[in-house]
Amino acid sequence: MIVRYLDLETGRKAEDRGLSEFRLTEGNWSCDCNRRIPFDGVSGADTCDGCHRFIVYDVEAEDGDEPFSAVDVIREANSEYYMRLRAV
Repeated sequence: MIVRYLDLETGRKAEDRGLSEFRLTEGNWSCDCNRRIPFDGVSGADTCDGCHRFIVYDVEAEDGDEPFSAVDVIREANSEYYMRLRAV
């Protein structure tokens, strides 16, 4: 899956590839710790950064991906970011 992120602090956008729906919504890419990697190449794996900064704004299937609903994946991927998004 191709994932496109928006940095809520800077407005920058970045793209990541090869993620599964599970990794994006429930796994290591479900919070800012690893979502920051496409922006600066550094993981925040030492401490959890929470769900405040990097939201998913688009997803796209890659060859070999299981079928999925982009709307459902984006909604689930950002579900922990809800309170932050209400303030934007």
